[in-house]
Amino acid sequence: FDRVDKSFQISADTYIDTQVDPFWKTKDYITIYTNAPITNPGEHQILCNNFIENVVLVSFRGVLYSTHFPTNNGTILYLNIHHSDTVNRTLSGTFRISMKDQTGNYTMNVEYGRFDRSYR
Repeated sequence: FDRVDKSFQISADTYIDTQVDPFWKTKDYITIYTNAPITNPGEHQILCNNFIENVVLVSFRGVLYSTHFPTNNGTILYLNIHHSDTVNRTLSGTFRISMKDQTGNYTMNVEYGRFDRSYR
């Protein structure tokens, strides 16, 4: 497994119909951006203290959760690389993270996140 020198972003979007108006859509998403040195398959624990290098954003039912909020200082992203293809430059794996919203009143636990992503 060669070192991945470039950062990569994992994202997933889904649209959920709201009960108020069937024509209005709420966009829920998860975005992970990391510049952590991923050197081999396996679980990587990534500290998300720096908004520039390691960021996780989740929007769910109109509530935003972000690792750059002070309520999430010291949050760890658990990123498990299951497969890496250096010829086709793809990564696949799972992730988990727990974050609070900006007020600290709501908690989002992502336990079974999955990704299949290409990188440059």
